[in-house]
Amino acid sequence: MKRTVTSVTPNAVLKQLSPIFRNRIIAAHGELGEEWLEDLPTLLEKYFSKWSLTELRVVPFLSCNLVLQGLHPSYGTVILKTGVLGADLRSELQSLRLFDGHGCVKLLESSPSEGIFLLEGLMPGEMLDGQEETEALSICGGVIRRLHERNSDLKVLNSCRQLDSYLSEFRKLHGVIRAKNIDFDLSLLGLAESEFEELLATSVEKKLLHGDLHHFNILSSHRDRWLAIDPLGLVGDPAYECAAFLRNPYMNILERPNIREVLKHRIRFLSRYLEQDERRIARWGFAQTVLAAGWFVQEDVQEWKNWHELAKIFP
Repeated sequence: MKRTVTSVTPNAVLKQLSPIFRNRIIAAHGELGEEWLEDLPTLLEKYFSKWSLTELRVVPFLSCNLVLQGLHPSYGTVILKTGVLGADLRSELQSLRLFDGHGCVKLLESSPSEGIFLLEGLMPGEMLDGQEETEALSICGGVIRRLHERNSDLKVLNSCRQLDSYLSEFRKLHGVIRAKNIDFDLSLLGLAESEFEELLATSVEKKLLHGDLHHFNILSSHRDRWLAIDPLGLVGDPAYECAAFLRNPYMNILERPNIREVLKHRIRFLSRYLEQDERRIARWGFAQTVLAAGWFVQEDVQEWKNWHELAKIFP
């Protein structure tokens, strides 16, 4: 599936953003999110001019950051990305520098203090969800291999966001789910948290991870055939890297026939391709699927139910 785009002008960006996007920003960041939305036109005007950008268009399927496609006089097609400045955005910027285009989109320009940066535009930019299952697995495995070849020294890795930081997310979600009074199995959340803790305690290797590598974050590219976008930038067990792919594409994952067998096949394939323990991949997959469902609850995204149900049938 190719990314289609809608034309906008800098002063009209906010008008083009859906209420869902606005609500997601405010749900995730509160007053900081409201301030960011208010200041956004001024920020964009500044960097459209500074980086000589033209023909800017909003990319659809926004999550918690604004993404625009446009043209740069030297780089050609580029992606402008900005969001509420916080740990997530800083971690993404740091990981983009460390990956340095190896298995991942290249960082071209940035203003870390203002949470805005410029990336190479990947062309033709087709998403992985259009590929046949085994081909998609092979492509994902190849991207993971290239990403994990970027070994930094221990001092650098220790300065990055660590995977164990997600333990606090589990604790926060218990309260969020209770407050919303929804049909989310809290015992499932507790089991996922326990699995997460045990897997962290038994990890023997650390890698710089993308952290959210799935069908919509791997795009076709003339530069290197397939490349990752939107890295979270985590350091931890390399088997964790498979988790997001296992539970995607989220919109229709439960419609797949024999979904439990699909999950088993994915786990077995990636285990062999990446030479990672099959059981650890499965356990990380389960724990992260529940965590992702909780994040969707927090953002008031109804698709949380898909991952909540998928976690129950994880092998």
